[in-house]
Amino acid sequence: MIKRLFPVPNHLRKQLPTLTEDKKQLLQQQTITQDHPETILRDFQTILEFLQPDGVEVSSTYHQFSLKYLQQLNSRLSYPYF
Repeated sequence: MIKRLFPVPNHLRKQLPTLTEDKKQLLQQQTITQDHPETILRDFQTILEFLQPDGVEVSSTYHQFSLKYLQQLNSRLSYPYF
């Protein structure tokens, strides 16, 4: 049984595509590191570290990071956005 962060509701399971054996093999052969195939894992870790241990404020309407944190967080990412 595969463990997931968030269980898929039963009514949605039938809608999920199934992986063919060749696709499974392709995924198993894939090398995944913090920097390959891209830096998303490193950037995700950077965001987690930024949020710990106290968290950060978010906007009350859309629950997005507060603007006062974005420049600091952005500067830590592999490819800053602005």
